[in-house]
Parts: sequence; structure tokens; C-alpha cells
Amino acid sequence: MTFLRPSPALLVTRHSPRGPRALGACLLAAQVVLSACSPGPSGEAKAVDTPAGPSVGGASAHAAPAPAASGLAAHAGQPALAASFPAPSVALAAARARLLDGDYRKAMEEFASIQAYYPGTAEAAEAILRQGEAALADDQFAVAEEHLRRFLAAHPDHPLQGTALLMLGRALEGQGNGGAAVYAYQQYSASVPPEIALGDFLHLRAANIFFGAGRAADGWTELAQAVREADQSGSASARARVYEALGTRYLEAGNRAQAAAAWRVALEQMVAARQPARDVAALAGRLVNVYQAMGRRDLADALRWRIVGEWPRTATAQRAMADLGPSTVPAILRGEIAFANRSWAQAVEALTWYLDAGAPEGRLDEARYMRAVA
Repeated sequence: MTFLRPSPALLVTRHSPRGPRALGACLLAAQVVLSACSPGPSGEAKAVDTPAGPSVGGASAHAAPAPAASGLAAHAGQPALAASFPAPSVALAAARARLLDGDYRKAMEEFASIQAYYPGTAEAAEAILRQGEAALADDQFAVAEEHLRRFLAAHPDHPLQGTALLMLGRALEGQGNGGAAVYAYQQYSASVPPEIALGDFLHLRAANIFFGAGRAADGWTELAQAVREADQSGSASARARVYEALGTRYLEAGNRAQAAAAWRVALEQMVAARQPARDVAALAGRLVNVYQAMGRRDLADALRWRIVGEWPRTATAQRAMADLGPSTVPAILRGEIAFANRSWAQAVEALTWYLDAGAPEGRLDEARYMRAVA
């Protein structure tokens, strides 16, 4: 049987961007394959044990006796050496698992290997994007920008273009390049259907960038657009997020009345969105402080009672109870608030009083449990 000698140029058509070490590994692999295919003294091919190939996805790949036995045929235009590696989809899935596990540096190496060994494939294209994503997660903002811009330039019609633009904006923000980040977000919004454009969120980010850069007028313009987008979306979470930010900006500008109005909307939207009690109560506590600063003790106390009654297992409830006067709060609530905040002596006292009174609200078992733990 005649063995064809592979061309070294074919075996090492491309190399990983990781530098001389990766290129040296490719040259070594080429020498091993050439040695394995060279005829022995009798004119027959000699069998040589080949070392494990580079690790992709955490598993070492070994040369197979024949493509049919390995089941990993090389794709057209790929280096012949790729026949000994996992299928591109398998390698990409393994590298993405590295990324999800938080092993960002290793994931970047594996995404680079996919680009080197499977050029021209859909997996190699996505690997460029994911390499930028891994760099972004590792706070390597300049490196992330480089890979994301390369992906955007090389694959202008790729379905993940929008994802790349969002990540590019974050990478630019990380480098303090707010103007370019806003432009990237605008490109994203223009490139996707309105229902997934994240208009309120991106306008809010743009507003924060402009306020941070001292461009208050542009910041207020973006904030107004964020409010409009959130109102049109019908999303309680979006409205809560935007109106909370709006109230914060009004308060910073010294406009307490407008801040209170915005935070009232945000509070009701947080409740509608069923956000965590801790977060809802925290915003309610900030609104209490604004009412107090406005001289509206009546509104402040009404909201304190709401905090105690609706979100008793929060630190904000303990502060609200202290302001109202603990003796004015029903014993079961007083005990629950103290229990949640690890004020054990106060919890035991309140719960004992409640149980001795015959558990008037009907929470007998719960009161016994809390008192026993306290």
C-alpha cells in the first residue's frame, strides 16, 4: 500500500493566536505525522505511536487508525490534523462549558484552538465572539473589544451580531469610552426588532454614561427616552427599574417632590413584578426619608406602617418599627420583625406576650416555632 506524505504547509496552515508555544506544538504534530507516514527500510510504512494532540474541551485527542474508525472526518478547507480532533460542535460546546464554569482563561485558549483547527466553519465564527465574551467576563476589556470587533467585521450578517454589539458596548464602558459605548448600543437597537431592542435598558445605560461624564442635558434626554420605552413596554420590571433611576436623578438635582413621585411609581411596579421583599422595602425606606425631608410626617408614617405589615422580615421593617414605636406595633409583627433581624431577646418577649394572649391573629404554631428558635 502506498502512503501519501501530507504537506507540512497543509498540516500547519494556521496557528493559534497564543504565540510561539502553540505554533511549536503544531510543528511538532506535523513532524510526528510525517514520521508515521514515512516508509521503512522494506518500503512499507512504519507504525509509530503518536502522542496525544492538544486538549480541546478538557479531553486529549489521539490520532485514530483511520477516519472511518474515529468518526471525525476533516472538513473541507481544514488542516488534515483536524481529523484527530473532536467534531467542531463538540469542541465548541466544551469551550462554552469552560466559559459558563468561570474558567475564562482556559475558555479563551480553547476558542482560539477552534478557530485555528476549524477555519471557515460556523463554530469557528462563533468562537471569535465567545473569545470576546470570555475576555469581557475576565475584565480584559481591550482584548474583548479586539475580538468582538473582529467578529463584527468578519460576519456582518451573523445571527449573533446583536449580542456582539451589546458586549462591545460593555467592553467600551469598561475602558471608559462612553461615547463609543453609546454608539454601540444605538447600533444594537437599530439592528433588532423593537420588541427585543431593550430600549429602556440601553437608554438608561446611556443616561448613566452621560451623567457620569458631566453631560447632564444628554443624560436627561436619554432618561426621558428610557421612561417612554418602559411605559410602552408594559413591563412592570422595566418600569420599576427606570422610575427608580429617575427618582434618584431628581433627588440628586434637589427636586424631592419629583423624586417622591417617581419612587411611588417604582414601588408599585416592584410589587407588581414580585421583586424580592428586601429590595422593595429598601426603596420604600428611601421614600420614607424623602417624605420626612419634605415635612410630610403623615405620608412617612403611613408608609412605615405598610413596610411593617407587608415586608416585616426585612431590616427596613426594623427601622420603621423603631420610628413608629415598638409598643404601637402588634405583638406578632413585633416578634416576627425581631426574629428576622436576630434580635432574640426582643423576639422572645413579643412572642411570649402574643402566646399568653391566646394568639389572637391565629398564628399559634408559627409563634411557637419562632419563640423556640429565638
